[in-house]
Amino acid sequence: VFDLTIDGGKMYLGDYQYYIEKVEEAEALKAHQEEQSVNVQAHEKSMEQSSYHNQKEQRREQRKLERQISECENEIETLETTILQIDEQLTQPEVYNNPQKANELAIQKQDSEQKLEHAMSKWEELQQKL
Repeated sequence: VFDLTIDGGKMYLGDYQYYIEKVEEAEALKAHQEEQSVNVQAHEKSMEQSSYHNQKEQRREQRKLERQISECENEIETLETTILQIDEQLTQPEVYNNPQKANELAIQKQDSEQKLEHAMSKWEELQQKL
């Protein structure tokens, strides 16, 4: 059997049934290859979108961490200033001559130092995540 097409001709050695089988196999192979090509293209597009979304999510998380670190640094600075002010007040004669006032300031200082320690721990944790 001779198969003549615009692209050229092909000779099949066998009867008409053999020719039909080979043509169907060729068409099935071509369809399968096209399907695989479409699947590969769809997979590549999906991977690109996934990668884009992952990068976008990572940038969002990084900005969030940077903002939290900045807030922690501001809190640490405020607490350090508060502790220095309390220390300065404790050195004044009207405070250390008044035990009640000195005790109140000592409690405030201790509370501020605990908050400072907590803020510094949080800052270190955020720095490690970044």
